[in-house]
Amino acid sequence: MSSLIHTLSLTELKLYLVFTYTLVWYFLYNAFGFVAQNKAQQLKIITAFFYCLVPTTLSILLFRGTLNGEVNLSSAHIHFLLVIVSFYSFSTIEEFRIKSNYNWALIIHHIAFGLVILKFAISADIPSTWLWIVAVQFSSIFVSLRSILKSYPKLYKRFNTVLEEADFWTFLLVRMLFQTFMMLSAIYDMYLVDEYRYVLIAAFFLSMLLNIIWFNQIVAKKIKRNKKTFDKGLTISVL
Repeated sequence: MSSLIHTLSLTELKLYLVFTYTLVWYFLYNAFGFVAQNKAQQLKIITAFFYCLVPTTLSILLFRGTLNGEVNLSSAHIHFLLVIVSFYSFSTIEEFRIKSNYNWALIIHHIAFGLVILKFAISADIPSTWLWIVAVQFSSIFVSLRSILKSYPKLYKRFNTVLEEADFWTFLLVRMLFQTFMMLSAIYDMYLVDEYRYVLIAAFFLSMLLNIIWFNQIVAKKIKRNKKTFDKGLTISVL
C-alpha cells in the first residue's frame, strides 16, 4: 500500500481515501446488523451514529481551533471532509439499493453538498472557519434518533416530544440562521476569488432551499403536535 500511495498525486490520494472510508462505512453498517431488525433500520442506526460522531467531533475541533486563532486547514480537517463525503456516497447508494420510495431531498443534498465538500478537501485553500458550514450538521442528531425510535413505540412515545422540540430549536438556530450566515459569507468570499464560484454558489443556494423545505416540515409537525395537545387539554377541561 505504501508504494501505491507514493505513486498517487495528492488529488488521487484523497479520492482513494474517499473510496477507503466508504468501505469502512459499509463495514460499520453491516456490524450494526446485530442490533437492527432489517437493512432500513441498519441505515437509520448508522446515520444516527454518523451525526453523533463526525460533525460533532469536527465542531469540537473547529471550536478549539477558533480559540487558538487557527484559520488554516489541517490534515485532520481534510480527513473529516473526506469521511463526510464517503458517508454521503454510502448513504446515497443505500438509499437507492434498499428503498422503493426515495428521499429525493436527501439524495440531492448529499450529491450537491458532497461535491462542495469534496472540492474543499481537494483544493484545501479555504479558511477553516468555512468548515462550520459542514460541522453544523450535528443538528440532524435529533431527527435521526426519532427515526430510530419509531421502531420502539414505548420509547418513541416517551422521548419524541423532547427530541422534536430539540430538533426545532437546533435546526432554527444552527441551520437556518448560523449555517445560512456562513454560506452567504462564503459566497461573498468565493465570488471574488474562486474559479468554480458559480457551481459552488448554486450548491449553497440549493442547500439553503432544502433547509427551508425541511424546516417547514419541522414547523408543520410542531404546529400539529401543539394543536393536538391544546385540543386534548381543552377536552379534559370541558369534561
